[in-house]
Amino acid sequence: MITTVTTTTISLAALTGGSLVVIVVAALVLLLIQKEIVSSLGNDVAKRLGQVLNVSLIPFSLVFVITAIFKVIDGLR
Repeated sequence: MITTVTTTTISLAALTGGSLVVIVVAALVLLLIQKEIVSSLGNDVAKRLGQVLNVSLIPFSLVFVITAIFKVIDGLR
């Protein structure tokens, strides 16, 4: 019984971690698209919105880079 629970828990944790990476990458792509659209506008509100998007893009970019590094390291093993 314990082996089944442990195996199920590990499988669920792996599935959840993979789903989280997909969500982060999708959010990063959407934020980058929004940033490009906003940067093409020239008014003051667009400039402020671009700064806000920069603040939100930094953590998503860091998570993406760290995830990519871990995937490469895992692939080299």
